[in-house]
Amino acid sequence: MKKVLIWIIGVALLGVIGYMVWDFLYTKQSAYVYTDTAPNHVQLYFFNEKTDPNHTVCDFADPYDRVVDASVIGIPFRTIELLIAGPTAAEVARGAYSPIPPGVRLIHFEITKEETNIVIDYDIRHSSPCTQKMIDTQIRQTLSQFNNLPPININPVKLIGK
Repeated sequence: MKKVLIWIIGVALLGVIGYMVWDFLYTKQSAYVYTDTAPNHVQLYFFNEKTDPNHTVCDFADPYDRVVDASVIGIPFRTIELLIAGPTAAEVARGAYSPIPPGVRLIHFEITKEETNIVIDYDIRHSSPCTQKMIDTQIRQTLSQFNNLPPININPVKLIGK
């Protein structure tokens, strides 16, 4: 009976220790997956036609405030989805525009300890160098508000049939 009790206590301790190790490793790695229901204020970076009517500034975008409900999905992921979707009507009225064409989707978003990977279904290689720089700038400036993100890799692809 004493051996059984010791065995049960040992298994329980192993379970508690295992959970603590798992919690430490994976919640630190997935620090950007939030589950609270409170709205979060983020900034999306768009270019501004009022300050640059000829669209010649390729590497500086203006911040536009948004509220993101991240109760189901991580805040950086949802922020990039909103960025790719483009400015709202109210933001357009204030001059906002995006070089990302309508209909482009976020295919993959992953944060690991080594890197942040983003894949969109738009092949920017056929765009002008300025447009390529603008898309890169928008994504990087938008993600810069999230502290401690690993280096960002943006992989635009053209999906077959699009």
